Amino acid sequence: MSVDALLILVPLCCALSTTLTELLKTTLANFNIKLACNIQAAISSVLTAGIVIFSTAGEVGINTPIEYACGIVGCSVITWVGSMVGYDKIKQLLEQIKEI
Repeated sequence: MSVDALLILVPLCCALSTTLTELLKTTLANFNIKLACNIQAAISSVLTAGIVIFSTAGEVGINTPIEYACGIVGCSVITWVGSMVGYDKIKQLLEQIKEI
């Protein structure tokens, strides 16, 4: 996978991962299951990266299992960090707006 393809897929993964994290958070709250937000973000980023990498494998030039593994690991780590930074910053911004 080229760096260009990774840079195109990461924002897509971050958007989907943030949505999936909120869905996971709501579902776990309904079942009274406590799980740290960063673990929820990690789970959703791995799922999202796996789905996106497998669905776009032909277009981005992934042919071998090693390339799949490297693409999923790289994309999920970047997505995890991106979704955690984005989620925390948005949550902090909304709390600051409520105080005004």
